[in-house]
Amino acid sequence: MKKKNAVANFAQMISSTSLTPIALDNTAALVCMTVGLNRLKLFNSIYERISNWFCLDDSSQEPVYRLEAEAIAGEYGSGKSHISYMIKNSLLSQDIELLLAHCQITSAAANYQDILCEILCNLRISSAPSQVESGVEISAYINLFGWYGGNYDLFLNSIRRSVGNIDSAIITDFAYSLSMLAQDTSNVIYLQKCLDSWVRNSDPQKATEVFFLILSLFQKVSVQRFALVIDEFEAISHLPDLKKREILQHFQNLYDKLTQQAAGPMSCYMLLFTTEDWLNQLDMILPSLGRRNRIRRWSPIPDLTEADIRALVYKNATYYIMANPSAPEITDKDLDMISEKIISQSVGTRYHLRSIQRDINDLIEMTVRRKK
Repeated sequence: MKKKNAVANFAQMISSTSLTPIALDNTAALVCMTVGLNRLKLFNSIYERISNWFCLDDSSQEPVYRLEAEAIAGEYGSGKSHISYMIKNSLLSQDIELLLAHCQITSAAANYQDILCEILCNLRISSAPSQVESGVEISAYINLFGWYGGNYDLFLNSIRRSVGNIDSAIITDFAYSLSMLAQDTSNVIYLQKCLDSWVRNSDPQKATEVFFLILSLFQKVSVQRFALVIDEFEAISHLPDLKKREILQHFQNLYDKLTQQAAGPMSCYMLLFTTEDWLNQLDMILPSLGRRNRIRRWSPIPDLTEADIRALVYKNATYYIMANPSAPEITDKDLDMISEKIISQSVGTRYHLRSIQRDINDLIEMTVRRKK
């Protein structure tokens, strides 16, 4: 009975994930939905590059203390978010301590500071399970406070000794917000107010200073690897040209500061998931700012093939049967008919994975209903 319930719950998780507007942290469901040998090859090649950069397979080796950046491009719904979440979870499963920020940019992001604040609200470390309060990932901050003694005065004095020319009000505010958070996680509002005041509602230069202050505090307790995964980067493309140019200019500056090790010796890897159209726009906009595009490597999301579609149909049907053992039999002929119908509308395109998942499940249920 327990096994049957587990299968049913897993099938339900796959179904609910397929209906969400963005990818979720349901890794198993995402793996099930991520079809295609070429897509898995893409995931493996990206992960291998990151692993080599960070020396994840050999902790005795020093990582590369520079910034590497690459982009993964595909149209809306082609599977970028699936891969970004799989990379995130693969990195967080490592035994080696690393810091990771994974965020999805929304159309609500009006400026560079908004994006930087989202990054800081989504920091994770590989040694701690996720802990989200009021939309803020707090696990890394709780651990950071503990590493500096778990006491307000100790933490405050440590920051003052280890940072340069930073406004003392920022240091005091940040130390107080973490001390309150350590007392009770519902006190996350103090951290939110701190980040809103000094990052979201600040000027770009001050916001960047706070970003590197926080990054340097992790670096000083030997967290020497930082992965930054930004999804839906094209969300800023709807902004007026001047605002887009400002954001890109500040991102270029952030890139350069990470390259220059502004937070101390740290190995950094940045992944941007976006559309091909936006990548092409970057190549046109950045030269007008007197800057070259720092993202020299980009990989397209591979198209779906007939084999991908058939594999996804059979996979979904298998989970449906296991979750509904009393349902009428679904024959190979039924699955072939479903596959042909899906193939006729999706092969050779970067078809929306959730749409294709929904269409397959609808056809499976329709087939079952006809047999009752």
